[in-house]
Amino acid sequence: MKGVGLFVEENLQEIVSRFHASVERELGFEEPALKLAAPILLSDLARHFRQGSTQPEPWRRAMVLVFSQPPGGIRGLVREVGLLRRCLWETLALRHCPVPGDERRAIDQQLDEALAFAAERWASLVRLLSPDVARVNLGLSAPSAPPPIPSAPQRRPPPPLPQRRNTLREEGEQASPATQRNPRGELPD
Repeated sequence: MKGVGLFVEENLQEIVSRFHASVERELGFEEPALKLAAPILLSDLARHFRQGSTQPEPWRRAMVLVFSQPPGGIRGLVREVGLLRRCLWETLALRHCPVPGDERRAIDQQLDEALAFAAERWASLVRLLSPDVARVNLGLSAPSAPPPIPSAPQRRPPPPLPQRRNTLREEGEQASPATQRNPRGELPD
């Protein structure tokens, strides 16, 4: 797999410039969400395949640089990764760089993993936003009217306190002779 890594490394600038042109031409974005991430992603993937690295996620460093609000929402991000993949393979084909099927599948798998990581990271950031902003950023729909400001919650009165138990004297009843105390406070025998 050293060959494909070397081919990508040698043609990095051409791949990135083709990618930027494709994004502007096909998606209409002046600045792609992968503007900072694309060159680093390709460079890290090339190094990974050239050196035979066993690092499981060579794309992690680059995908952290994806813009937090990509133009076109998540769909735009997916389309950009697709364009990056296409520009990579078209450039290598134009340069007559032979890429065996297993190496191509390995790079495609790494690009898919990078996209999944970027989408998960981006979705977690969007969840922190209000629901309307999140729906727009996910590309689901246009924002609706702002939600009404909730009024202060109605306070219910506290439940009534239990009534005090009346003593025999308050009820006007006489205590039985067995419970009456003598003037010294003693109970009768």
